[in-house]
Amino acid sequence: MAPNLKRKSNQVKTKSKENLMMSGRARQILKTIEQTVKKEYTDVGKKFAEEARKASRGERDEKIYGTATKKEVKQLQKDGIDIFPVPEIKDN
Repeated sequence: MAPNLKRKSNQVKTKSKENLMMSGRARQILKTIEQTVKKEYTDVGKKFAEEARKASRGERDEKIYGTATKKEVKQLQKDGIDIFPVPEIKDN
């Protein structure tokens, strides 16, 4: 059995690896995604959760975007509905 050794106070806890990229390029990519969504998708506003459920049942097209509460997002994910958060990128 391994001895119970405490971490020294100056040791840094290692975190899992994260995928990173330069912020300028990331901003450009996210802005392109945002513009494409606004141009090619229908804004359903606060009815996003309801409309996403309709889309998952084949009752409407999937090209929608809008807003949802954290509770609605969790429930959509729990129900296996594939959603993707699109950040709003403000111009500098």
